[in-house]
Amino acid sequence: MTCCREVVAALDRNKCANPGLLLARYLRVPVNQEGDAHVRERKELFECAAAALRRVEGTTVYRQAFERRRRWIASSTAHTISGDFETRGRMVIGLGGENVLETGLILDRTYGAPIIPGCALKGLAAHYCSQIWGECDPGFSISTPKGSSKQAGEFARILFGDTEEAGFITFHDAWFTPESIMRQGCGLHHDVMTPHHGDYYSSADSAPTDFDDPTPVLFLSITGRFNVAISCSDTSEGGGEWAELAFRILTEALENYGIGGKTSSGYGRMKRIGTASIAKGDGNASCESASATKTLEVTMEGTNKKGNPQFRVKGSDIRCTLPAGEVVEPEMKKGETRTFWLVEERRGPEYVITSKKPT
Repeated sequence: MTCCREVVAALDRNKCANPGLLLARYLRVPVNQEGDAHVRERKELFECAAAALRRVEGTTVYRQAFERRRRWIASSTAHTISGDFETRGRMVIGLGGENVLETGLILDRTYGAPIIPGCALKGLAAHYCSQIWGECDPGFSISTPKGSSKQAGEFARILFGDTEEAGFITFHDAWFTPESIMRQGCGLHHDVMTPHHGDYYSSADSAPTDFDDPTPVLFLSITGRFNVAISCSDTSEGGGEWAELAFRILTEALENYGIGGKTSSGYGRMKRIGTASIAKGDGNASCESASATKTLEVTMEGTNKKGNPQFRVKGSDIRCTLPAGEVVEPEMKKGETRTFWLVEERRGPEYVITSKKPT
């Protein structure tokens, strides 16, 4: 174990482009270690994770995967409705999950980007449907009093299913939009909660008093936009109406109840951005590569003090940079214009470009 920890300590965490991998495998001190050293290490690891989410190497691949997923959903034979939702404050998903840092956060295992599991969206929508809609119409009621023979409502069974059969609605995982990764103010953030009565919460023998010491606990929270999509397996015209109904319930739940942990403190509230889109495909997803295919005429303007080449889009003031480590061959001269491929659009505006045609 000591040798393993020494190897981990020697690795450069600033080169990692997967926040999930960092949080799960790159803690340099023992999990049960207490004191200032653990607090500092925890803070440094969070900083590395937040920076890793914005690394170009990871965002380029993630954008490709995001677009591939979008095409797959649009090509489904099921009635599918989707839309973007933006956090109104902060959000934390999986705070109580098993984690070496005590406080968890659900990130996509492959790309490390924040994600809202479909099961969490379904659970929220079902709870809101029963609590709010079920009060007005028993058909939307899900939970029933103990000892009652009353069955769950017909509409609720169609939407969410019951113990005997599944519902007709599929809640897809909500993916973090690639644009949010580079937007200022979006991404992973340091957050803190300060329990004042730790002994009282962890033991039935202790009472809360004014003499208890507060214990700050660091954790990561999220801000930004997520693409939310749900589908109805009924391919008839009525399936589209059921999909719209489920999406409406989910929209209200995200706006009013919030999702994830600490919703009682205002976390997890989301608002829909723009209008939702409805699609029903033929089941044949395009095989077109999701790589950046937009070409740009780019002019080299010289080099900066560090020797890095400086580019601008021909005929505009948009500044362009190359991915980390890329070298243009053959070397360009000042004032020369060539065709590059767009990799990422950043605020500023600024483009990340590449001289190598995506495959």
